[in-house]
Order: sequence, then structure tokens, then C-alpha cells
Amino acid sequence: MEISLEANPTTGFSWELSGPPETAIVRFLGGDYESRGETAEVDEGEDGDAPAPVVGGGGVQRLRFQVVGAGATTVQLRYVQPWVDPPEPAATSSFTIRVSNAGGDGDDE
Repeated sequence: MEISLEANPTTGFSWELSGPPETAIVRFLGGDYESRGETAEVDEGEDGDAPAPVVGGGGVQRLRFQVVGAGATTVQLRYVQPWVDPPEPAATSSFTIRVSNAGGDGDDE
């Protein structure tokens, strides 16, 4: 299972769990970030204009979970600069996960 949220790590912010979900239902596996790949034309001198990545363009942060059992749990996330103590979230998000069958036959919600 995957949760994908808009993010921009060039600002120092990233999505993290506010607390662990019910581990008998889902297990957090980790995540990654993918830039949108936005580019802008820049003058490269004699070679002409060539696309270059847009600094601060943002993208998508993905958080992955493994379903391990039936039941319901809530995944609570906060968008923080992790080095700030205590972290002040710029945003929060919450997802309720309901698993009716963890047998892997496609009946998971």
C-alpha cells in the first residue's frame, strides 16, 4: 500500500509519521521522493538554450506500508522540518486504513 503526497524537500520539509500505525494491521516500510521533473529554458552560451531543473519545483513523496492483518488503523502524517525541535508541522494529513482480508487475494480495501 502506498500514500503519495505533494512535497518539496528543497524547503527542508518532508512527510513523516506522527506516530506508528497499528502494527498488527500495517507495517511502515519507508518511502522515497520523486521530483516532478520541471525544467526551464536557460541560456547556455554558444550552445543555445537547454532545459535545466527548476530549483524548488517540488514533487511527490511516497510512503509505503505492508498490510499484515485485518482490521482498521489510522496513519497520521505531519509535514515538518525534522531538525526543528519540537517540529512544527506546516501541514498534517490523516488516513484511515481498513483491511477486510489480509490474505492477499485482492479483497483489501
